[in-house]
Amino acid sequence: MTTHSATAAAVPLAGSGVRGLGPLLRLTLRRYRLRLACWMVPIIALVAVTAPSYATTYPDLASRGPLVESLRDNDATKVLYGHLPRPGTLGQLAQWEMGTYVIVLTSVMMLTLVVAMTRVDEDLGRSETVAAAGLGRWTPTAAVTAVVVAASALLGIGAGGVLALQAIGSTELTLAGATVFGLVVTLTGIGIGATTLVVSELFWDASSTRRAAWAVVATGFAARVGADLTPWHWLRAISWFGLKDAAAPYTTNDPAPLVGAALVAAALFAAAFALHARREFGAGLLAPPPHRPHRLASVSSWGLAWRLGRDSLILWCVPVVGIAALFGGMSHALITLAGSDSATGSMFDDLSSATDPERQYFSFSYVFIAVLPMVYGVQTILGSVADERDGLLDTELATGVRRTAPLMARLLLAAAGSTVLLAVGSAVQAVVTLAVADAEAARWALAYPLAQLPGVVAAVGLAAAAVGSLRRLPALVWAVVAWSGFVAVFADLVKLPDWLRSAALFGHGPHAVSGDVGGWMPWGAAAVLVAIAVGGAAFGLARMTRRDIVVG
Repeated sequence: MTTHSATAAAVPLAGSGVRGLGPLLRLTLRRYRLRLACWMVPIIALVAVTAPSYATTYPDLASRGPLVESLRDNDATKVLYGHLPRPGTLGQLAQWEMGTYVIVLTSVMMLTLVVAMTRVDEDLGRSETVAAAGLGRWTPTAAVTAVVVAASALLGIGAGGVLALQAIGSTELTLAGATVFGLVVTLTGIGIGATTLVVSELFWDASSTRRAAWAVVATGFAARVGADLTPWHWLRAISWFGLKDAAAPYTTNDPAPLVGAALVAAALFAAAFALHARREFGAGLLAPPPHRPHRLASVSSWGLAWRLGRDSLILWCVPVVGIAALFGGMSHALITLAGSDSATGSMFDDLSSATDPERQYFSFSYVFIAVLPMVYGVQTILGSVADERDGLLDTELATGVRRTAPLMARLLLAAAGSTVLLAVGSAVQAVVTLAVADAEAARWALAYPLAQLPGVVAAVGLAAAAVGSLRRLPALVWAVVAWSGFVAVFADLVKLPDWLRSAALFGHGPHAVSGDVGGWMPWGAAAVLVAIAVGGAAFGLARMTRRDIVVG
């Protein structure tokens, strides 16, 4: 053990028990309060709007009967949402669709939060600095545990509280169902957080912890899918994603799975404490895989950016392909239902300005396919902020590369990677649609996502401009991405004026041109978006030659 490792390992032992827990909790909450708010507010808002929107379109059980049966018979919807229980009350329908999104978002929130509070802080030296104040042996782990439990409980109370208020005066939304749903959200968040905390003790750095935690979460989701598509229903018991179906809010409201989940979460937290006592600071209980040091094949900025980003690009292909396949698989059933059921057709009319069910469906589904490449592109560019903060950019510039070279390399990677992801997603949706529907639907399935490419590269350009201008400004780019997604989904529903729609990066697709697939691109809007991309990139590169490089 090196002198540094020995000193670092001894630091947490300066105190005893959970000494300093209160100050560390206040510091942690102060650092992560904005992140938590940015996650929780949209999730609770999603809970608030789902049931009323269903009640407006399908006011009673009879009106939503065809929709319920169509969704129950579709394997693609089972993969994404699970089984829709009968008879399809507002509560059952809301927890089935909205509940899936809430559980997935809660899981992502907790996974990223725990990795940031544990291995990221440890790798950057923050944990060592804080521990030097004389914290107790168990204080860091106890602080993470307390934040996970408190944040999950707050989110569960918010989600369950909104549904409880909506239950007033409703026969299809019940207080018991709202309570069970809130507990499901709380325990899922706690469970994912506890699982990630255990993983953080096993692996040796933030990158390996993040990959392993995502693998565990993906395996859990796959287990839930297996439970819904096969006779192996017991798979729900080994997945946090199966807790909602097991507790069945608004159906059986079974408390037994909730009790079992609480006990498992407690056991995982206990395991995390035990593992923390056995590992060295800055290391993991599992040894990193052996590797043979070798020189980089390329020392250019592009070669470095590609080497550091290629694994991420490959991983991003997985959710893009999965979501595209799901929406392609659901296309025929929902398009047919929209044409035969007046209530569903009315809902499609509210969500899209297109005139026929095929175009209406794909003018909605493209958002979920195109937003992932946009997020990838923006995240790739904003990664240069982390490189600058951590000193990697300063080190790279010390080799003699041009001041603009690192950002230019990320621009190329972001633009090329997001284009590849969008093309892959569009092609997968088209192929799956062709398998379940017809060639005309498949052409729209391909055209709508591809038409968003100018908006995706415009987001990349805006991110580059933000990086070049001010280090705190990149956060505003995410607001542009969120606004663009909101406009694409809800513009027709909330009757946004045209000038607000034009301020979004999405929505400039085939429906803005003509009724023919040949007119699939609004070239005027595309030219403006490309100009934004080029102008933003040029501005960011120019600013990088004039501003200071700030480390730390």
